Amino acid sequence: MEYDTAQISFSAISLLQLQYKKEEPIKPKDNPYMDAIRISATAEHPNDTSLQAKISFDTLSHHFGTIYEGDTVSYDFHFTNTGTTRLLINQVHSTCGCTFPSWPKGFISPGQKGIINILFDSHEKLGDQRKPITIVANTIPTETILEISGYVQKRKK
Repeated sequence: MEYDTAQISFSAISLLQLQYKKEEPIKPKDNPYMDAIRISATAEHPNDTSLQAKISFDTLSHHFGTIYEGDTVSYDFHFTNTGTTRLLINQVHSTCGCTFPSWPKGFISPGQKGIINILFDSHEKLGDQRKPITIVANTIPTETILEISGYVQKRKK
């Protein structure tokens, strides 16, 4: 009987040891996203943007002119990472379902250029159109606003 009790106790201790196995922490240098996660403006240096990614666009707005209802137009917004660390664009979104963005999904090194393409579908849209596009990235500020605009004319039958 003692042998059975000892074996059960040993098994319970072994299970507890396995259940509470200590996990190895991820080392910051092994995490490929540390540059994007780290924000240089910390409590110690709240205004330090010298070690930050910066997105600089050739233009922040585009007017596509007059198009007919149902037409689809697109525009490429060209940008450069003018900061000192890698740029990561987390999200690009618009306020309506008629505007479709596409953007680079990886890191953009300092000095590297990129394109954010905006596709506008004028289906069921008439008159003056202004569509803001918000870019969310590891920059200060974290959001940059682009805008496309134009006039949608009723299609002649």
